[in-house]
Amino acid sequence: MLNKEGRIKKLKKQIFEINKHKMLPPSVVAQLRGKIVFSNSQVAGRVGAVALNLLGKHSGGRIRDDLSLALDWWVQVVDKRAKPRTIMVGDERPPILIFTDGAHEESGTGY
Repeated sequence: MLNKEGRIKKLKKQIFEINKHKMLPPSVVAQLRGKIVFSNSQVAGRVGAVALNLLGKHSGGRIRDDLSLALDWWVQVVDKRAKPRTIMVGDERPPILIFTDGAHEESGTGY
């Protein structure tokens, strides 16, 4: 799975504007966090953990330097170092089947 280039460009532009003005309106906090969560789900690892943690604590308004740095770092990492997440869909080996049975009687429970 891979992030669409256009999606990342829009998100990077939005982060650039936020850092330029040092303001993040309350209405945009959840929206930005959601976009970063979705983007992170497309790559391996915990790329945005710091930025997401700080965004979760931010209620809107003027942003602190630590959030600004975390967002800048996220932009650099997601663009350069974040590798697409690979999902294996099948396996050549036959499945392992386990048959179980359980019962509950007045005298006890067993399996």
